[in-house]
Amino acid sequence: MEGLTQENIDILQRKIRRCSICRTIGHNCITCPQRPTRDEVIKGFEDRVSEMNAVVEQLRTNYQDLMVDCRNMVEQNNILQHRLNNVSRKHPPSARIQKILYDDRLIGGEAGELDCCICLKNLDMYEDQSGAEEGMVLSVDYNYTDCIISRCDHVYCKSCYEDERVDKCAVCRSVDM
Repeated sequence: MEGLTQENIDILQRKIRRCSICRTIGHNCITCPQRPTRDEVIKGFEDRVSEMNAVVEQLRTNYQDLMVDCRNMVEQNNILQHRLNNVSRKHPPSARIQKILYDDRLIGGEAGELDCCICLKNLDMYEDQSGAEEGMVLSVDYNYTDCIISRCDHVYCKSCYEDERVDKCAVCRSVDM
């Protein structure tokens, strides 16, 4: 064996087949002593199948929980959408601010022009101010229940303002009433 060099030994070792189970030389996977028996192989497959079934069952449970949550969210969305559709977009200023707006109109000489924008009802809420100088107010009788001044500064009677058909200002067509 003089002709065997380290290079030839390396080539022979690469060409020699090894067992695919234990990676040793001298036998193949059919005759390997570490080869699992048929029962061990079946048991391994059964274990894997049971693990996969457990994963599938967990996924099914998660899916059902998600579907219930999704249905609940859809129902809540429908309820909120219904409430939103039924809510009026009309938000008049508070009575205190309306009184200030009306007082400004009275001092500015516009008190006689306070008519409802829709039905043209006269909404002059101040009584006769006899004895007052021009532009001065002696006593104020403000009726909070009949006149509404919108956020866009237009005047409505309460019945016209609360009419559900009126969704925009009759004068300026503003949505924010």
